[in-house]
Amino acid sequence: MARVGAHPGYTWAGPVLGEAPPPHPSRAADWAAARPPSPAPWWWRGFAAAAAAGAERRRARRRHERAAAAARPGARRGAGARGEVGCSQAGIRSLSRVVTLIISAPAPPPQRGTRRISSQEKLLLIIFPGLREVERHPDFLPSLKGAESESENKLDGETASDSESKSEFGGSPPVPTSDDTPEVLNRALSNLSSRWKNWWVRGILTLAMITFFFIIIYLGPMVLMTIVMCVQIKCFHEIITIGYNVYHSYDLPWFRTLSWYFLLCVNYFFYGETVTDYFFTLVQREEPLRILSKYHRFISFALYLTGFCMFVLSLVKKHYRLQFYMFGWTHVTLLIVVTQSHLIIHNLFEGMIWFIVPISCVICNDIMAYMFGFFFGRTPLIKLSPKKTWEGFIGGFFATVLFGLLKTVRMYPFQIHSIALSTFASLIGPFGGFFASGFKRAFKIKDFANTIPGHGGIMDRFDCQYLMATFVNVYIASFIRGPNPSKLIQQFLTLRPDQQLHIFNTLKAHLVDKGMLGRLEDA
Repeated sequence: MARVGAHPGYTWAGPVLGEAPPPHPSRAADWAAARPPSPAPWWWRGFAAAAAAGAERRRARRRHERAAAAARPGARRGAGARGEVGCSQAGIRSLSRVVTLIISAPAPPPQRGTRRISSQEKLLLIIFPGLREVERHPDFLPSLKGAESESENKLDGETASDSESKSEFGGSPPVPTSDDTPEVLNRALSNLSSRWKNWWVRGILTLAMITFFFIIIYLGPMVLMTIVMCVQIKCFHEIITIGYNVYHSYDLPWFRTLSWYFLLCVNYFFYGETVTDYFFTLVQREEPLRILSKYHRFISFALYLTGFCMFVLSLVKKHYRLQFYMFGWTHVTLLIVVTQSHLIIHNLFEGMIWFIVPISCVICNDIMAYMFGFFFGRTPLIKLSPKKTWEGFIGGFFATVLFGLLKTVRMYPFQIHSIALSTFASLIGPFGGFFASGFKRAFKIKDFANTIPGHGGIMDRFDCQYLMATFVNVYIASFIRGPNPSKLIQQFLTLRPDQQLHIFNTLKAHLVDKGMLGRLEDA
């Protein structure tokens, strides 16, 4: 039964669970600051926190509006005290925030003999006069609906600390990318359902990418290294852009400039090491290259220190935590993208087959897993990727292993290595995609970018490739690669004559003790 409160027109739809009625909205801040009942119920604590935060926001908004009105040309004295936003709209926004907070807050555990409080009962605890008129206001309904959907459909693994960090670092997560399918395909596939339309778009673009892959293989290693470098830059750009879009409201100084500067430094270090390692003889012929090669690591470290000092000088008060957060964001991106793309270059120097077979296995597994899941998928595989199914995962495994065997059927003993590579690509490689899916769900985005229609960004296609490149590099170093005599000779020729003579005498004595040098002289 409704009761009449102390304020005119104040009605309360209660009692609910034996708790005291909430105040009139005009006295919300005073009521929140009053002594709470003992013991304080959960809705009192939530409402008090929301009311205090709303009062502080209103005071800050009014200060800002007064300052803006005073700076406006021809502004009259005292103008802008309440700002351009009316009191009713401000009250509606405050009410919306309170309702959102209480609806999204977890209910207290039920005591014995009682039932759990539902979201509707939470809302009844804060019924205010005129709520029926407020509910129709556009500022109220989106927040209310968003709170209900978020509380009911919260992503797996998201906790209260996640939402706190979102509000602290500011900015709402970016919305999923829009459909950028070419107009020609949209017209041609307009009569199909969305499921089959996506099938044809992905299929056509996949054939185009496979064709491009064969073309760059035909053009040779230098073009391949250039393409790997371009892919690395694009993947880095996509991840850094996500961080910039999520937290752009703070307008951090030098964030993007320093990110690209660190990318340049890391690439200088890795590619310099590769050139020095594989083109040592060529580097020693030119004096400038020889100096750069000799002091390469010191130069790389000096470049990094320059960026480090620039970052320290760019720190701004009140944004320290966010700036260090983005500093870590940049370095983790460099670790994931640049380091693993450099391993692809290393695999390429070991032979084209160590580049072609692993990438082909990942491509085959992606295609076959999608096809098996599309036609036969029924059982969900992992919550991070709801569309992934066990049928697609198992079908992709057998198809990829068979593909690896057929591809290297006349290349014994590489068939053994091909089985190992295809097994990893189909069993462990997809976890690179799951990792990327978790990253995207953490920031409420569908794809890293919209570069490739039906597929997303470049990083969406290379999430498994980077993990595969790391495995191939470790596999070669562990089971394939041995001591390289040519590199030892190159290093031997750079020594001083006395050092070369010492090594020669040591090697000669070793061969004499082994009895090998005497047999060679007799021969």
